[in-house]
Amino acid sequence: MQTPRGYPLIGGGSSDKVAIDLTTIKNAFVAVDEDVGNLATAIDNLKENTRYLSMPGEVVLFTGKTRWYPTKDVQLIALLASVDEAPLGQGIIAVIKKNGSIVDSIEIEAGNNRSDRKTIDFACTTNDYITVDVVQTGTTNKGRDLVIAIVYN
Repeated sequence: MQTPRGYPLIGGGSSDKVAIDLTTIKNAFVAVDEDVGNLATAIDNLKENTRYLSMPGEVVLFTGKTRWYPTKDVQLIALLASVDEAPLGQGIIAVIKKNGSIVDSIEIEAGNNRSDRKTIDFACTTNDYITVDVVQTGTTNKGRDLVIAIVYN
């Protein structure tokens, strides 16, 4: 295909004079822009960080004393919980506290080894701290080796 001036389009012909088909370039930029948008989303997903808080052994009612202070301002985006041995009779419930006040909770239902990923959305600064309390355990089997994952970016 030749342009109106007789120069070949990019990718065609062997002439050292090349005309640029603006429609082709525009489409190429749109494709690159879409790829960059997809790449930006992928990079954002890679920016997720996770803080793990664990209770080895049998799960017991517990008021969290250990404080996690973020090293930078962060947005908490999800909670997950798991145990090696499932609770029976009733589930395990843990509450997440920011500066001593409950902001959310997560539950592992009786007979399950993990919770679903729970979406949350609240900010924490370097002056804030997070603690976790266990407010309910299984009744016939309390559960073992609890891990709470706090996902942030």
